[in-house]
Amino acid sequence: MKKLFSLLLASLCVVSMAVAANAGATMDEKRNIPMAATAPTIDGVITGDEWDNALTLKLNKDTCDAVAGVLDTAPDATFYWMWNYEGLYFFADVKDSTASPVVHPVNNGSYNSGDGIQFCIYPDVTMSGNATGDLYFWSLVVAEGGKAEIGEHFVFGTGSAGADVEDAVVACTQNGSSYTIEAFMPCVCWESSNMPITVVEGTTFAMTNVVMEHDGTTQSLIIDSSWFDGTTANKYTLTTDVAGHVDAPETEAEVVDTVVDTPAAPQTFDAGVIAAVAAIVSAAGYAISKKR
Repeated sequence: MKKLFSLLLASLCVVSMAVAANAGATMDEKRNIPMAATAPTIDGVITGDEWDNALTLKLNKDTCDAVAGVLDTAPDATFYWMWNYEGLYFFADVKDSTASPVVHPVNNGSYNSGDGIQFCIYPDVTMSGNATGDLYFWSLVVAEGGKAEIGEHFVFGTGSAGADVEDAVVACTQNGSSYTIEAFMPCVCWESSNMPITVVEGTTFAMTNVVMEHDGTTQSLIIDSSWFDGTTANKYTLTTDVAGHVDAPETEAEVVDTVVDTPAAPQTFDAGVIAAVAAIVSAAGYAISKKR
């Protein structure tokens, strides 16, 4: 009996540890991606209000799980998402404290062995797994020469592995081991899956955001939702809520009424009146002379 109790207690400890280890990531949460009033400049930095009110996600040890490596190495990262009818916009700010020994060559495709960002997107939220055409699994990294690159770690759209996403526009910055990555992924990037993503209001897809963190010896994969499962991953819907820079409304110049004083016109007399007065004066003069 005592031995059985010890086994049960040990089992409970294992279960509680597993729950605690997987308590950060969220499942099947509903989130909205707002529409950019003005497209941000893709230069790797946030200037002014160009990312204001974007969907903001915090990825760190408290909000994520580790599916490879250890969670303790997770950096503090902030992800931003917006969209417009041209495509999707993404910005990542990763406060990394350990430099990766791996630097990817440019035009190398999968970009999966060092530091960087990944996202796993299912256009059909009822799908899971890695069947060809069912999902997008992309890596965004700072490659050789400080150049930002986007590659499909698995090109499930074609069944092959490791192709660059040539239509995307991407930029980055580096500050020691910390980095930012900013990207614009036009609509054409989302057309290769079995169920293309239509970038319009109301479109919903499942997504898991990932931080690849290499601490010098080991790479950890830090995830904020389900791993390769669109049915339980968080759901993202494109809305017309306004984000980014909004131009101030144009105002019409105020019209001020002005009154211009004009000199009064000189008075004039009718010719008939003048003639009548002259006749009266003449008659009066005649009468006076007659009286004399």
